[in-house]
Amino acid sequence: MNYQQYREKMSIGTELGSGARAYRIERITEENTYLRGKIEAMRQGNEAAQGPLRIMPTMLILDVMAALEAGRISLAEIRRDRSKGNSQSTSIFNRLGLDYDPFMLGYDSNIQTICAFLSSGAPGGPAPTKQTAGYLPKPFLLLAGISGTGKTRWVRDREIEGEGNVEIIPVRPDWHEPSDLLGYVSRISGTAVFVPTAFLAFLVRAWRNAWKVDSSLNASAAALAKMLPFWLCLDEMNLAPVEQYFADYLSVLELREWSEGGLYSCPPLLRIEAELAETVRGALGMDAADPLWLAFADAGGIPLPPNLVVVGTVNMDETAHAFSRKVLDRALTVEFDAVDFGLFGGSPIEGRGTQGVPWDGISSVTDSNHLIDLDQGIRSAVMGLLEAWNAILAQTPFRIAYRTINEALLIAGSLPLAAVGEILDWVAMTKLLPRLEGDEDRLGLDRDGGELSYLEQLAADWQTRFGEAWAGSRSRTKLDFMSLRLKRSGYSSFWP
Repeated sequence: MNYQQYREKMSIGTELGSGARAYRIERITEENTYLRGKIEAMRQGNEAAQGPLRIMPTMLILDVMAALEAGRISLAEIRRDRSKGNSQSTSIFNRLGLDYDPFMLGYDSNIQTICAFLSSGAPGGPAPTKQTAGYLPKPFLLLAGISGTGKTRWVRDREIEGEGNVEIIPVRPDWHEPSDLLGYVSRISGTAVFVPTAFLAFLVRAWRNAWKVDSSLNASAAALAKMLPFWLCLDEMNLAPVEQYFADYLSVLELREWSEGGLYSCPPLLRIEAELAETVRGALGMDAADPLWLAFADAGGIPLPPNLVVVGTVNMDETAHAFSRKVLDRALTVEFDAVDFGLFGGSPIEGRGTQGVPWDGISSVTDSNHLIDLDQGIRSAVMGLLEAWNAILAQTPFRIAYRTINEALLIAGSLPLAAVGEILDWVAMTKLLPRLEGDEDRLGLDRDGGELSYLEQLAADWQTRFGEAWAGSRSRTKLDFMSLRLKRSGYSSFWP
C-alpha cells in the first residue's frame, strides 16, 4: 500500500475502535497521521468534547501494512510482539527491520486497529469488519468472589454519564420463571395489560443506542464498533435458581450469531403475540410509528441487542443456589479474589492481585473458525489444554464439548497481547475450573495415596503447559486451594 492508496481508504473523520479505545482520524499528511482520542468525550457524555491528540508517523503505518500484505506478520502478532518489546527482545519494529523506537507509547493497539480497518476493504467507512482483540468473546459474565470485593462496583464503573448504559437489578429469592425478568400479562382488570420490568426496559434502551448507529436488527460488525456497550447487572444472581428464571435468556444467547460476513442475527427473547402487541407497545412507551417498534413487530418480538452485556454477581453461601453446568457452559466466569489493604493505608498487594476483566467492548465473532488471525501456536496450545482436560476427566461429568472448545478459542483470539501461559490461565479460570465440584469419589481422591486426585493430575499437566506463567497463575492458586479443601473436608469446588 502506498500513500495515495492509504488516503483513498482513510478519510478525515473516520472513527475507529470503541469504548476507551475509541478515536477519530483528525488529519493526515505524508509525515504524520493525527488521532483524536474520544475517551474523555465519552466519559462526559459529550460527543463534541475534545479528547487527547496522538501523532503517529504515516510511514510506520504503511511499513506495517506492507509487512501484513506480504504475510510477514499477522494482525494478532502486531500487539503480541509489541507487548514484548524492549531493547533486548523482539518488537514488531526490529522484527520487521523498521527504524522506530520500540517504546512508542500506544502504537501497538493503534496500528493493529488501523491495519485491521485498512485490510477490511471498506474505503472511507468506519471500523474493521470483525472486532475480537480486547473485546468480550461472549456477552455473559459471572463475577465470582467473596462478598465485598467490588463485583457490583466494577459494573457501575462502566457507566458513562448521561448515557444510561448501566442498570443494576437486584435478584429476588422468589424468582422462579422468565416472566420475573421479561414481564407478564395481567388480566385482573378484565382486560389484558402487559406489566414490563426494568430488565425489559433496559433491553429497549440498549436497542435505542444500537439503532442510532445502524437502523436494523441485523447490525453490521462495523456498526458494533461504534455502539456503546450496555451493562446489565443481575446483583446476587444466584439468590434464585438461575436455570429457572433465566431459562429464556440462556437459550436465546446460544442462538445469537455474527455471520462470516459480519451481520448480527438473534431470535426474539420476548415473543410478542399479535393480539398483545398494542398493550406491550404501550407498556414500553413506544409510538406506533416508531421504526424500532415496527422492527420488533416485524421480527415477532424483541431480540437480544448486539451491544448488551449481562453480568451476574455471585456469592456462594447458605442463602444462594449452586450453578448447573448448563449455566457455567454459557458464561465466562471471572473471580474477584484480591483484597488490597494498601487502599486503606495497610500493606499493598503484590504480584497479580489487581482485580479486572481483560475485555472492553463486545466481540463480533461467535464462531472460532472465523478467527483468521489466531496464531497457530496459540490455537494448538489451547486445544492441547482442552484435550488433556477431557483425558484426565474421562470418567466424570466434567468433560467439555463443542461449546466450550469454541469459546476457549474465542478467548484466545480476544487476548492478542497475552503470552501462551496467560491465555491458558484465562481459559482455565473462565471455562474449565468453575465446572469442578464434588466429594472424594467424584474428584478422584485416593486417601491411601496410591493415585493422584483429578485436581493433582490437572496441576501436574498444567505446570508443563503454562511454562513460566504457572508459578504466578490464578489456576495454580485455585487448584492448590481446591486440593487442600478436598483433603481436609472430603469435598471441594471452584466457588469460595
